[in-house]
Amino acid sequence: MPSTETADTRAPQADGHTPPEALRRTSLSMSPLCFWALGRPDLDDNWRSLQSNEAFETVRNRLCSILTSTITTASVLIGTSSIFVSAGSPVPYFDYSLPAPRCLLFTSLMLAMIAMLTSVSSIIHWLHTDRHWIQEAATLYCPTCCQ
Repeated sequence: MPSTETADTRAPQADGHTPPEALRRTSLSMSPLCFWALGRPDLDDNWRSLQSNEAFETVRNRLCSILTSTITTASVLIGTSSIFVSAGSPVPYFDYSLPAPRCLLFTSLMLAMIAMLTSVSSIIHWLHTDRHWIQEAATLYCPTCCQ
């Protein structure tokens, strides 16, 4: 006699270590975004980090390390770009005071400043956030999968 029981779709998250189905499916466009923002191609580590304080500290330290590297790189780019923008060309065969190189230098300077500002704000966010606040925010913004 066939069983009339249906499979519980929320069963994998009952142990707390497996993310809900909605968070497990990482699309082709979402995977590079997750890797760029979180250092991993999916949300599994971040979901597991919400289950214990030690795992949360590990993920937070990794993300702060990524952000610190971004801040350092952006600082070097800001310094380099501002020197090129403010000084004249030392060699006659490469005049970067022309409009095209000057526009590219200003674009580089602007993007480095944006990277610096967003990284600093993100690192401040991560340093002043605990896992319980993130759990509450996830439940608030994604009530169907993060209950």
